[in-house]
Amino acid sequence: ETPGLAIFDAQTPLAVVAQASGQVVVLRNGVTVVLSAGDSLYLGYVISTDTGSQVKLNFVSVEDSTQVLSSSTVSEGARVTLNGELTQVNRIDSFQIKLMVGQGSVAVDQVTVANFSVQVQTPAGQVQVPRSGLTVTVDQTSGETAVSRANNGVNANANAAEDGAGRPLARLN
Repeated sequence: ETPGLAIFDAQTPLAVVAQASGQVVVLRNGVTVVLSAGDSLYLGYVISTDTGSQVKLNFVSVEDSTQVLSSSTVSEGARVTLNGELTQVNRIDSFQIKLMVGQGSVAVDQVTVANFSVQVQTPAGQVQVPRSGLTVTVDQTSGETAVSRANNGVNANANAAEDGAGRPLARLN
């Protein structure tokens, strides 16, 4: 165990439902439960949205679940597994949310808190979300992944994700 590292386990909330519309469910310990605003989400939960549904999640600090670090919107027809990782680099705690998107679209909002990051994993690979935010869409049938940056409308396919200046936006392996 790393000295000073915050406690993080399956009973630590990773996110809280800020808003839910339509049919949004989570698979908890093998049981499907309908989500509503205020529900806490934990490690390994699988979130599913039906047609015409979406859910906004507030990612919270593992040390203080009332502190919102960032947010994400899971669009209709999506299936997303919530994971996280707590690390320590140079004696500084860092927390990373890992969203495993099997299908559908996830938009991650701007991250303004230091020592917090979001990674999106898809069948095509993974992408570290830049501080400005990112949208990742996985086609339900083909698994094809599209990545676009928040706020500037730059789109890229999963194999050549770049920003407007040709710098890599995502490397999906």
